[in-house]
Amino acid sequence: MASSIFDKYFGRTALFFPGPVDFALVELLPYAIFAVICALVGYVYVRLFYDVFRDRIFKKVPIPQALKPALGGLMLGAIALQVPQVMNGGYGWIQTALDGKIFWGTMFLLALMKIVATCCTISSGGSGGVFGPSVFIGAMLGGAFGYLGHQLAPGWVIHPSSFILVGIGGFFAGVAKVPISSIIMACEMCASYTLLVPLMLVATISFLLLGRVSLYEKQVATMLASPAHMTEFARGLLEEMHVEEAVQPYPVMVIPENMPLSQLIQIMASSRQIYFPVVDGGGRVTGILSINDIREVMFEESVQRLIVAKDVATSKVVRVFGRDSLQEALDKMVRLKVDELPVVKEDAPDEIVAMISKRDIIGYYHSRTGTVGPSI
Repeated sequence: MASSIFDKYFGRTALFFPGPVDFALVELLPYAIFAVICALVGYVYVRLFYDVFRDRIFKKVPIPQALKPALGGLMLGAIALQVPQVMNGGYGWIQTALDGKIFWGTMFLLALMKIVATCCTISSGGSGGVFGPSVFIGAMLGGAFGYLGHQLAPGWVIHPSSFILVGIGGFFAGVAKVPISSIIMACEMCASYTLLVPLMLVATISFLLLGRVSLYEKQVATMLASPAHMTEFARGLLEEMHVEEAVQPYPVMVIPENMPLSQLIQIMASSRQIYFPVVDGGGRVTGILSINDIREVMFEESVQRLIVAKDVATSKVVRVFGRDSLQEALDKMVRLKVDELPVVKEDAPDEIVAMISKRDIIGYYHSRTGTVGPSI
């Protein structure tokens, strides 16, 4: 919305002005080779970023944590004295490369030095992003490949400047695991979809070759594994699953409502059950209790003979039926702030056939979806 409003009043222009860009079908083979190079350099980029600079250098430097970004800044300054092009976003240098004014060897050097400069800044704990540097690295890498390829095989690499724009999208697609977004982004940056086909080719190959290697360390494999989307996905699936599928009937230990507290404590201590239904003389459920219900009085020996199970049990027992969805069961647990609920038959609401817990729901959910993710 902000971009649309800005464009409305100030006009919409591209970030880069590459001039006429095009590609020939014969160039798809060089683009495929370039994709492999993007993946290789991307792998080096990610490994340097985390394994070398962060884990082996800055984490092991014996100085206070607050001073480590300063050390990274000092290292960056030393690099910038020799290669000032690595400073800031470098978009101006990308435009210079598009104009054909930078030697291919220099562009390759700039791509490598930008990787090192970015590692010095962010791996040390400094503030900064990785999108801008990735755009610069991809562009310089594409320019180096394009212009060198044009010199060596002009019949195969016909439009060298086009590789710069394809490098922007192709490189970021691999290291950030966002192929579709990178393709659209690169096209919008130069206000042209002419290079859509080579962009798709390079982004796809780079993305596939890098596999799970990602510049974003906390990035999850799918939306289903994302804590931010877990509820959205899980709720829809849990509504299609039923209680009777998640738990099988089994003998549930019940507590007579007139059982003395001292005996109740012994039973709880020796049982693996967490919640205990309380029944009257006719076997009807009149309450439910857990260790939390007796915690305050369990060490008061003077009252253990006076208190019985009915006195400490919660009288309002919320039940779930076999045909209830797992989402309904989970909603009841969340509302009551409990971890288990008794499962009963619809035609016999006082006959407890099993206890269902949050762990049962989570376990069954993951067994059905084949995922291992965060708790619901």
